[in-house]
Amino acid sequence: MAFYHLNPSETSITISSFETVDSITYYDIKISCYRNVEWTVKHRFKDFYEIHEKLQKSIAIPKDLLPGKKLVKNLQLFQQRKTELEKYLQAIAQIAQLNFPLEFVEFLDFQKYDVIFLLQRLAKDIFKLGYIQKSWTFTILEMHAISSRVLLPRQSFEVQNSAFDFSNILDFCCHLEKLQIVPERSIFSTKEEMLKNLISPIGTSNILSSTLTFDMSPFTSIQSLELIGIVPQNIVKCNNIRSTVENLKLNNTRVQTVKEILLPDSIHKNFLSENDQVWYRLKNLDLAYNEIWLIDPAIKLAPNIEELHLNDNKLKTISNLRSLCHLNHLNLSGNMIESLLDWHLKLGNISVLNLSCNQIQSLKGVSHLKSLRILDLSRNQIKDINEIENIAKLPVIEYISLNGNIIAQEMDYRIKILSMFVDYNYNIILDNETSSQTEIDKAMVLAALRNRQNIK
Repeated sequence: MAFYHLNPSETSITISSFETVDSITYYDIKISCYRNVEWTVKHRFKDFYEIHEKLQKSIAIPKDLLPGKKLVKNLQLFQQRKTELEKYLQAIAQIAQLNFPLEFVEFLDFQKYDVIFLLQRLAKDIFKLGYIQKSWTFTILEMHAISSRVLLPRQSFEVQNSAFDFSNILDFCCHLEKLQIVPERSIFSTKEEMLKNLISPIGTSNILSSTLTFDMSPFTSIQSLELIGIVPQNIVKCNNIRSTVENLKLNNTRVQTVKEILLPDSIHKNFLSENDQVWYRLKNLDLAYNEIWLIDPAIKLAPNIEELHLNDNKLKTISNLRSLCHLNHLNLSGNMIESLLDWHLKLGNISVLNLSCNQIQSLKGVSHLKSLRILDLSRNQIKDINEIENIAKLPVIEYISLNGNIIAQEMDYRIKILSMFVDYNYNIILDNETSSQTEIDKAMVLAALRNRQNIK
């Protein structure tokens, strides 16, 4: 990010070009700052005229500093005006020095890409709220700016107006209970759009969100944390939130292992011997829409997890979940799972299991999951209806979904499935439908016939 106040001499304001659209000429203004941070902004001459009127009231600038309007419009005139407007902007910057008027800041978008000006805008927005918010969304630029500013002492360049004071932000952060961090405030409808955003510059700048680091230390009360399209390795410190966060959500990244998420600030540490790495209060972990192919031992750093969402990843099997004795809800839909063999040895007392949208054919590994109440197997590759026998004897099963499997196309599919349950559970819900009395009666007849054949 830009830091004009620390390096004003390395900031340049130029007009690189101009273009005419629908008879209106726009000038492309380029701002270049310390560490090669750049961005552009477009303005027509009318915008210059309007800001000039405002600046005459806020700082002492000559009225004739802005070049006058001209009726004749040709290429030579626009070239000349481009040069004159560039000199005008440079003159304003020279006159204002470190005290850029707010109008000038916003005219050149400093409040979007510069640490101090962005924080002044953010502090003002928070000050206007007039009360403590419990939930908020920060962009990664804002998070990076806060972390950068925390490292600096109070500086004379800060505006004395209390509405712009950085302490407003720090006080606000320490009271937040729910925090969401996003690359930008734009709405991305798909994972592909979000991933593309990770490698695309922010706005009109050359700043990449994947290069912006931030520190979670100011957030001392966070209970729910959502990272949407944010690279976990950008978090340089998060020890404090490990003792407060109960719900953690990280979606739409290229993360491949659990370790990258639970150890973002110390991924090379031996976590088995580091007690300060444990997420003791974490109950709900949502890692959907990533590229996770391995549930590595780092999952043990969240020993009290009750819900784990790993849907829409690249898992082919599960591992390291047996020790999570509180885990009762597991979502594995949209992965690449083909076999459930010996899953009763890999899972504890799981109650809700979502395996929809995988490539499962056999259900032999499910028959010993005695705690299962809800099982979603929709949109898999189950061809043999007899595979359902592995589910029928589960003692507390209440709901199963088999929609989208080949067996769901069989004649009297529901009756055949329900006939496997009548000896154990009359009230099973199949594919979101409660069994009717007629279905139960038919299923009982079919079950009786099958039992008679088995006796023979």
